[in-house]
Formats: sequence, C-alpha cells, structure tokens
Amino acid sequence: MKQMFMHGDGELLQTAVLDNGKLVEFSMERSENSSLVGNVYKGKVINVLPGMQAAFVDIGLSKNAFLYVDELLHPHLEKQPERKPAIADLVKPGQEILVQIMKEPIGGKGARVTTHFALPGRFLVFMPTADYVGVSKKISTEQERTRLRLLGEQLRQNEEGLILRTATEGASASELEADVLQLREQWSRILAGRLRHPRRLKFIAKPI
Repeated sequence: MKQMFMHGDGELLQTAVLDNGKLVEFSMERSENSSLVGNVYKGKVINVLPGMQAAFVDIGLSKNAFLYVDELLHPHLEKQPERKPAIADLVKPGQEILVQIMKEPIGGKGARVTTHFALPGRFLVFMPTADYVGVSKKISTEQERTRLRLLGEQLRQNEEGLILRTATEGASASELEADVLQLREQWSRILAGRLRHPRRLKFIAKPI
C-alpha cells in the first residue's frame, strides 16, 4: 500500500511517499514565486556562441539559461589556464550538463548558470570541486580564523572546497564535520541524477 504525505511551510512544500510503511521518495519544492537562485538542474546545451564565449542551456524553464565560458573553468582562479579556451572546446550542442542558477531570469533573458557548484549548510558552504578553504572575514579574531581554516583542511577530501561562514565562529569540530557529511551526501544524490531533464533536481539552496 502506498501513502503520500504533504506538509506546507510558507513557500516550501515537502512531499513523502511511503510504500508499505517504508519511505521510497522524498522531495522539497518551493512555490513558483520564490527565488530560483541556487537551484541545481540537469540541462542540455542547445547552442554554442563562439563570438560571445557563451552557450545556451535548456533547463526546462520558459527561456534557455545563459552559460558563460568562465563558469565552465575551474572554480579556483589559480587552477585556471593562463589563456582562456574557446567555449566550443568545452561544450557541444546536445551535451547534457549539470548547472546551478546564479542569477534569476529577467524580462526576456534566461537565467544565468554556472558549473561552480555551492551547497550551503548551517556552518559552511560545500563546493565539490573548488579545491580550497575560505573563512569569513567577519570572524572576529585571526586565531579563530586559523583554527577554522585548519579544521576545514582536515575535513575536505580530494578536490573539495569549503567556505567557513560567520556562524562557524566557536563551532566545534564535530558540528562542522556533521555539516560537511550532510552536504557531501546531498552532492552525491545530485550526481546520482534521480530526476531526469528537464525537471529540477531535488536541491534548493539558501543564501550564502
């Protein structure tokens, strides 16, 4: 027997599907009037514009999203090539690509998207491929900033990047680790691509 449970909390709608008492599906959706910034989509490159160093990506919205070449390069500036490559060498029409909205659609223009993914948690922002640790400049003392930076380096794996937010001041190592583990798991679910194009993946970001 299948059961569906729905819970509305302001703009957020949570839906759970149970099959014989076991959770088989869970999703969170915001109302159409809420911000799209931070949402992750599996899209398809429609066309590439070499003269503009940009591409248009269908992510299932009314207007195709705009992807600039800089948003395809490594998120860490120090790891970007000295000479910017042609966008036609990076993406091709028909190619499927995972993107995150960084700027809302305005008027006749589609959303601006990036491949520099950032998943915000309670204490930190998880960046799957950024390969660096940053600490909020609002942290009060250099000693605390150094402590947090060292913790961030210990927690991140491989090419992961972390930004320690202002809320991390005074936070314990276990609290930060819990945040990282949760966001890492969230990223794994996104990569699994449970929802196919053009539907939005089950991730809604919060402001950094």
